Parts: sequence; C-alpha cells; structure tokens
Amino acid sequence: MKSIKNIRIVCAIIFFPIIMQLTGCSGNYINDNEAKTLDYTVIEETQIPEEFLNQIMEKKAENFELTYRDNEYLYIAKGYGEQETSGYSVAVTNLTTENEVVYFESKLLEPQENENVNHNSSFPYVVIKTELIEFPVIFK
Repeated sequence: MKSIKNIRIVCAIIFFPIIMQLTGCSGNYINDNEAKTLDYTVIEETQIPEEFLNQIMEKKAENFELTYRDNEYLYIAKGYGEQETSGYSVAVTNLTTENEVVYFESKLLEPQENENVNHNSSFPYVVIKTELIEFPVIFK
C-alpha cells in the first residue's frame, strides 16, 4: 500500500508540471510589448464631460495636455494655446498603446493660404474619447 502511494506522489510530481505546461498556455496570449492602434472619436465641445471642459477652459490660453477618465471612457485633450488668428485646427496623428502606456500624437495645422481668417485670437485644441484604459498617457 505504501509503495503505491509513493508511486502516485512521484508521478504527480513529475507529470503535473508537464501537463500544466502543455495545457496552460493556449493561443490567447496578448503581448503588451507590441504597439496596438486604438480606436478613438474626436468629440465636440458639447460632448465633453463638464468637469473636463472646465479644466480645458482654464488652460486653453497656454499649451496643455490633459486626460480625464469616467466610468466608460478615457478622454485626451491637447491644446496649442492662443493663436493670433482663426483658421487653426488640430489633427490627431497617432493613438497607440504599448508597454502599458498610451501614446498620443497630434499636430497644429495652420490656416490654408486661400482661407479667410479673422484677426481675432483663437485657441485650437482637440479632445478625443477612447476605450477606458488605466495606463498613463504620454503626449508626443
């Protein structure tokens, strides 16, 4: 009796790790080190959560980089401060996640040569919303 019990223990010690390795890792592994492009939506001022909009309005005269999370989305805002005329806009050029970090890239677009601009100051900024991710955001 004792030898059968010992054989079972030895078999369990030998075969358990092998079985775990064979069945433990199936094809659903996601490598966080690979860059993944995120879907996003550029939103209008009326769609920005009020608390976040207040932060943007306080900072809009200067360059700013802000994030905001609610229970559903991650919001990212980038502003380029006061510009001398109208006609400026902001383009989102990249939104990716890699190594547990979200990377946000945008650029300021100047008025086109044939565009009518007024000489009132403008404060171009963009706000996007994307899936709720708890990673830190790095602005490029």
